[in-house]
Amino acid sequence: MKQPSDIPHSPAGAPLTSCDLDDTCAKLDCDSVLAEFGDALGKTDAGREFLAHYCGLDALEALRTKLSSEEGEDA
Repeated sequence: MKQPSDIPHSPAGAPLTSCDLDDTCAKLDCDSVLAEFGDALGKTDAGREFLAHYCGLDALEALRTKLSSEEGEDA
C-alpha cells in the first residue's frame, strides 16, 4: 500500500485520487482519452490532475513514460 508521502499531489497541495475511490465519478475509456488527448493532457497541471482522477495513477505514469521516451527520440 502506498504511504502518504508516495501519493502525488496537485499544485494546490491536494492529494490526487483515482476515480475508483470517488462514488460520483464517471468512468472514461482511458485508452481513447490517452490516444486522442494524451499529449495535451501531459502539458498542463490540470490535464495531469484530470488524467490521474478519471483514469488512475497508472495512466498518468504511462503518459509520463510515453512523453519521456518521445523527448528522448527528438534529441
